[in-house]
Amino acid sequence: MKKKILSAALAAVLAVTCLAGCSAGSATDIVKVANDYGMTKGEDFTSFLRSKNNGVPSYYVSKDSTEATELYKLAIASAGYEPNEELERLVICMEVEKQDEPKPATVMDGVHTYIFAMSAKDTKSAKSIYDHYADWMKTRGGKEESKNGYTYIICQRNLGLPAGDDSEGTNFSGIYINGKNLIYIEAEIGDSDTSKCAESFCKELGLVSPLTLKK
Repeated sequence: MKKKILSAALAAVLAVTCLAGCSAGSATDIVKVANDYGMTKGEDFTSFLRSKNNGVPSYYVSKDSTEATELYKLAIASAGYEPNEELERLVICMEVEKQDEPKPATVMDGVHTYIFAMSAKDTKSAKSIYDHYADWMKTRGGKEESKNGYTYIICQRNLGLPAGDDSEGTNFSGIYINGKNLIYIEAEIGDSDTSKCAESFCKELGLVSPLTLKK
């Protein structure tokens, strides 16, 4: 199976341990949307992961810039790419629907949604982060657009092997930037599913949902 852009490394952590409206998708916006959606706040990263793995929609707010940067690097680092950007804040929101406990979650057992709201140290760092996602998405047919003051790119890909096999579901991804604030959304769904979480967050934040690509 092809590696995810952002959540592949973080997904490994999950297994082991068991952003644009008028204010440009700030971390504060995300927290409000997460609370309104009914997500549970993790008081620390371990409890957040445990809650998420138990099928509870959950979110976590980094304690400081050091932790935000460390979690970001853990999540995005991959073979041949070592990020060096710094974040001021990171909010992670996750939901897994229909998870079959205690079996580790896969696309086959439910809808997986990951939302990362990042406040970079400066606009240069934010652009560097955005470009990493955008370049990857462009190779998969994504087209950069602008709307309501933010720039974004969305794409989709089948999760099965060989390429084109959608038996394991489809990944819909989007990266959005406004100034030094970014939001990354990733939803993995089956043919007959949707991600209520992704759709709700996009609606509340004024984002063009990557699920608009679903046919």
